[in-house]
Amino acid sequence: MAEKSGTITDPTGRELEVRLLSGMERMRLMRMWGPAANVQIWLGNAMIASMVRSIDTIPVPLPVSVEAAERLVDKLGDDAIETIASWAQENTPSRAAVIEEAKN
Repeated sequence: MAEKSGTITDPTGRELEVRLLSGMERMRLMRMWGPAANVQIWLGNAMIASMVRSIDTIPVPLPVSVEAAERLVDKLGDDAIETIASWAQENTPSRAAVIEEAKN
């Protein structure tokens, strides 16, 4: 399946380049974050923030620690997190679509 990516603008006017996380990226992030990944709200915000690839064309690497994920969530702020989450929801294929594509 092709990776979904795009550029969105958050409510403060920042341009955010985003890409859905692959299954392997999600697994690696959860393993790296360890116990923090067991807290649903924390994990949700960290995963959403990890989709950001750049802010106003300045590259943003995947967070490499719990602290880096928290700094990125803080830098983005609640409005950007909500904007990214909406984009992700619109661009995440349904389970049925994934199964159908796998058949082809």
